[in-house]
Amino acid sequence: MYLRHLDFYLLYLFWISYFIYHYHALP
Repeated sequence: MYLRHLDFYLLYLFWISYFIYHYHALP
């Protein structure tokens, strides 16, 4: 259970950081 929760949490953070990076990369 804990591992799954951590996995989802990490995935969530990964997507957030990805979107932020994408937005920052845009002119």
